[in-house]
Amino acid sequence: WRRMAARRESGTEAQSFTPQGNAAGFGAGDRVFHQKFGMGDVVHVDGDKLEIAFDRAGHKKVVAGFVSKP
Repeated sequence: WRRMAARRESGTEAQSFTPQGNAAGFGAGDRVFHQKFGMGDVVHVDGDKLEIAFDRAGHKKVVAGFVSKP
């Protein structure tokens, strides 16, 4: 906890990953890749969230910035 307190006092905080982009480039039926879930097909687009039917992981809702087109 002392390291974290020292970081807070010095103003340096660990950078967290934030997804980039939006779902504008994706549509229903698009084939996509996710680093953890693998390949899947976009089922539904809602703003920046995609509902994807992954080949092995089943249906998931994922923020568009976490997937890419293969």
